[in-house]
Amino acid sequence: MRTPRSHCRSILLLCAVSAVAQDQSVFRAGTRLVEVDVVVRDKNGPVRGLTKDDFTLFDCKASERDANRSFQPCKGKRQPLDVFREVGAAVSQAIPPPPPLPPGTVSNRVSNDGKPLASATVVLLDQLNTPFGLKGYERENVVKFLQSTGDNNRVALYALGQDLHILQDFTDDPKKLIQALSKLDSGDQFTFAQDSATDAKIAALEGQVNADIVRSISVDAIRKIVQHMEGIPGRKNLVWIGQGLGVVFNPQFGPPEARILLGQANIAVYPVMVRSIMGSRGIAESKSLPPPPGARLLDIQDGQRKFAQTLGGSGFTDASEIQLAVTAAEEDANNYYVLGFYPDEKDLDGGTHQLTLEVSKRVSKRPDVSLTYRQVYLAAKPAAAPPEEKLSIGDLFRSPLDATAIGLTAAIVANQIRATVNLADIQLRREDGRFVGSFQLASRFEYKDAGVLMVTQPVVQTVTINMNEAELAAARVSGFPVTQPVPADVNRGSAHIVVQDAANGAAGSLRVAIPNKQANPTR
Repeated sequence: MRTPRSHCRSILLLCAVSAVAQDQSVFRAGTRLVEVDVVVRDKNGPVRGLTKDDFTLFDCKASERDANRSFQPCKGKRQPLDVFREVGAAVSQAIPPPPPLPPGTVSNRVSNDGKPLASATVVLLDQLNTPFGLKGYERENVVKFLQSTGDNNRVALYALGQDLHILQDFTDDPKKLIQALSKLDSGDQFTFAQDSATDAKIAALEGQVNADIVRSISVDAIRKIVQHMEGIPGRKNLVWIGQGLGVVFNPQFGPPEARILLGQANIAVYPVMVRSIMGSRGIAESKSLPPPPGARLLDIQDGQRKFAQTLGGSGFTDASEIQLAVTAAEEDANNYYVLGFYPDEKDLDGGTHQLTLEVSKRVSKRPDVSLTYRQVYLAAKPAAAPPEEKLSIGDLFRSPLDATAIGLTAAIVANQIRATVNLADIQLRREDGRFVGSFQLASRFEYKDAGVLMVTQPVVQTVTINMNEAELAAARVSGFPVTQPVPADVNRGSAHIVVQDAANGAAGSLRVAIPNKQANPTR
């Protein structure tokens, strides 16, 4: 995101722009468009030039599936394809870029070089779900990956310990990222004793508490990443490096929260185990570690692979394959098809639906043809999202990541925050020929005093929307302006701005630097 404190992406590799970011959103009224990114390959690589008639998409409710055969192909209702397009680097490069943002203006959907985001790949170093004995090997291979990226790749890196951390914002220098690994929070501080010989019940309870904490932190990190990536158009990929051990990637496809959150956000997952019995290219070999024993790892490996398949990605089984995983994500982001449909309102039962995709005979006859796509979505109305999926204003302020579900730009001019909200991302309802809705705009100010981060109390205002069709059409082009004053005694640091839809909890956020005020140079 284009901001002096760009709390964005874990690795966001920019592809060519496909359209102006503000025009990518779907107007939210009634049912919501369900989009499915599909990668088609044969023995020669990506298959291009397919048409809408080459795909058939089936939608299965939970009641139509065999509960004992999760994610086996299920032919429920055939969905008409309301949206179809092929995405490729050649197509995207033909679209001219939009004009740059004015000086001093920042956006939560624009990169540091002023280009709208067209896709995103996040690399997450997970030490929370990795045993202590494997963390050195994990770090070693992350360093090798960073060294191999070269000076031309702009890389940022996230880490998961007791919380989600940004190790480094966007940089062209991988040496800075390598140095940032020394700041890593391993998440070991709350480890409980689990080997008590005197009281097995207490040991078991401590182990369960520990597992619940780890699971909660993991799902919370996923929720923050989803909030960050939600409004970015194009292919979204998550490369997750961690052992898993059944907390995130297990034989039952991981915690339901994780699968639902990632599936609903249409984020393809590329999990990378730190060590396993078999590597993706054969027996795992390392001079520093012996092959790990235990048949249980094969179950975890198989569960990880299936988890990845249900979310449109692929699994990797050794930390030495990080570069392979990122390369696979990049290649998929440059060669895929977008299928979209609007579910009937009567089918929005609030449950997790399974998607099954078939291709025409002319495509299926290709040698070694394969399809990769997300297989789950939450069939709920926009206003009926589960409460646990909604972050509070406080949560959004605490997150290190910008939220992008609502497009937002801002600048500080004449001691005022001047923000522009993309109304295409606000859920409105029709009442008597007018479009009605509301959102909250909150801001707080952050600065350092003697090296300590200070934050002010948030200022929150509720903004109501009540427009006729012509007014709404104009506002969707120009954006909806909102202002808030900058306190007279704040003359440095940054303003942290959050916008949240009152109807469904969708949010946008960013930080904008405060120009120095000569009137009060001591603050």
